[in-house]
Amino acid sequence: MSGQGAFDAFRHYTATVYAARPHGGTDVSPSLPLLENTSAVCRQMQAICNQYADAVDDCRNSLIGLATAEPESSPRPASS
Repeated sequence: MSGQGAFDAFRHYTATVYAARPHGGTDVSPSLPLLENTSAVCRQMQAICNQYADAVDDCRNSLIGLATAEPESSPRPASS
């Protein structure tokens, strides 16, 4: 393999791993470089973790609301 052929092979390899300008989205595709896909999956996981944290906060707020709510007054039974 010539020096130019080795350089071309290395450039081809790095194109499958690195992205010169990552798009910053959440699209994952076999045609995208490895690190582009990795960063996209990390962004997807971030969104899922944020949704989960929001759901936990909602549940926590509901439980606090139930725990601190005034009990409803119920009518007293009639005395005999």
